[in-house]
Amino acid sequence: GLNVVLVESYRKGQTDFTALLRRIEASGAEAIFSGTRLDDAVALTRQLRELGINVKLFSATVGPGLSQFVEQLGSTAEYVVGNSPWEPKPHLLGHPGMKAFIESYEKRHGVKPNSFAASGYAVMQILEALVKRVRGFEPEKIRDALASMAVYTVKGTYRANE
Repeated sequence: GLNVVLVESYRKGQTDFTALLRRIEASGAEAIFSGTRLDDAVALTRQLRELGINVKLFSATVGPGLSQFVEQLGSTAEYVVGNSPWEPKPHLLGHPGMKAFIESYEKRHGVKPNSFAASGYAVMQILEALVKRVRGFEPEKIRDALASMAVYTVKGTYRANE
């Protein structure tokens, strides 16, 4: 089974991960699972390579899933596992309005939307549905409607819990 060997965090905006990576190396950890954005994912990957620290798995959220990760690192990005919470491919999930959103976004901005753009759009789909349902902008009515309905967005079905 897996054993948690080391649980660490770092401050937002940190660029030098040498001490953290040396602690990870000294712990004998075979894998690194990290919650990252682009800049820290790039810096962590680059410094892992520079320090010659080899783990069996380096997996990070968000950063490695962005095209800029590979653009900035080139071959240094190889063997890093990332994820993408959403892709601009209507045939993958077929959520309502997804195809139209992608086409409109691409026409307006010249690039396909990423997960952040889709999240912002989905939030507005939810707000639109709520405002239409309550026929207004009263916060209490919107809150009550949100608690009692499902909204279908480009990122899937949204339903609030308690």
